[in-house]
Parts: sequence; C-alpha cells; structure tokens
Amino acid sequence: MKKLLAIAVVFSFTSCIPVKIAPRFKNQDYKIMLAKKFHKDMPRETSFIFKDSKEAEEFYNYINKKHQLNHVDVGYNVPFQLKNETLYLSYHEAERTDEKVNLPFAVIDAKW
Repeated sequence: MKKLLAIAVVFSFTSCIPVKIAPRFKNQDYKIMLAKKFHKDMPRETSFIFKDSKEAEEFYNYINKKHQLNHVDVGYNVPFQLKNETLYLSYHEAERTDEKVNLPFAVIDAKW
C-alpha cells in the first residue's frame, strides 16, 4: 500500500494535465465538421477545416491576389466558379494548440 501511495505521489508531482487538445487529422489533411465544435467563437455552420502550414496572413494574401479584391471583404463571400456555378467563399482563421498545466508549478503557485 505504501509503494502504491508513493508511486501515486511521484506521478502527481511529475505530471502535466492537458487543458486544451488540438484536433488530430488522422489519415487526412482536413476535416468537415461544425465550426462551432472546432472553435467556440466560430459560427454554427458546416466547415472545411484544415491545417495551414504557412505563415499567418498568407491565405488572406492568396485570396486577395487571386480574386483581385484590393483588400475589400477578402474573407467574406468571395465569388468563385466551380462547374459553371457561382459559389461564395467565406473563411475564418483560428489557431488551436495543445495547452498543458504542469502540476508541480500549479501547486507551488497556489501555496505562495
């Protein structure tokens, strides 16, 4: 019993507790899901969610140049053609990373 308690104490003082976990894209580079489930500040719409390996604002600059928008409403209702049908693209950028709390430091901070 004492060994089990000692092991539990050691694990609790050397462990990290995950607070936020970034989504995992298993065998694909994207997911189609509700944006609200991905990030709480996003609209409740079905969305194409993907990992962007580029720097911030590069997707904005690409859409701006490709559709010649001159920095006017770049992320909202950008018209494009697909199979002779006009569709509209709106996008939102959001970052999701893993965040962890280191338990020993949290206990030390709480004590002081």
